[in-house]
Amino acid sequence: DFKVDEAENFFQAFFQGEFRIEKPYLLSVFLEDKQGKILEKLAFNDVVISKNNQASMAHIEVFRKEKKFNEYFGDGLIVATPAGSTAYNLSANGPIVYTLAQAFILTPVCSHSLTQRPIVLPKGFEIEIMAKDCILCIDGQENYKMNDFKSIKVGLSDKNVALIHPKNRDYFQILKEKLHWGN
Repeated sequence: DFKVDEAENFFQAFFQGEFRIEKPYLLSVFLEDKQGKILEKLAFNDVVISKNNQASMAHIEVFRKEKKFNEYFGDGLIVATPAGSTAYNLSANGPIVYTLAQAFILTPVCSHSLTQRPIVLPKGFEIEIMAKDCILCIDGQENYKMNDFKSIKVGLSDKNVALIHPKNRDYFQILKEKLHWGN
């Protein structure tokens, strides 16, 4: 990640071996259809469950180990990676989580309850999501009707993606600039 006017300097440094690699974790999404076939998808930023039409409110149930973990009423639910925490998750008042943290985030979208707040969950915590008449969207690219699936499970994947950064990249300085923190 560099600005266009920094491209030449970045590539010169890159070919001289002056770079570093970060490996943020992805989300694993397991979609089990009504016949029992499981499709695994990966998400870099987020998985968003949203209501199918404007007239209704989404009712989303989240389970862990077959026990109800939480229930959400509103416009939807964001399941975000740390890398995705500064995307749609942040717009929905979700927390910023350091990119390399081994965690993921559940953030309700326009919740109908004042007590529903985002929560950060650790690696190894797998959730099952159930919702009728909702759409599941992976990284804003792939859409699925939740009614088409018997089970949808999401958790932090063991898989990651290698990102090449300038050696002097400072995550917190970038946040400060993008979010206009301080002077």
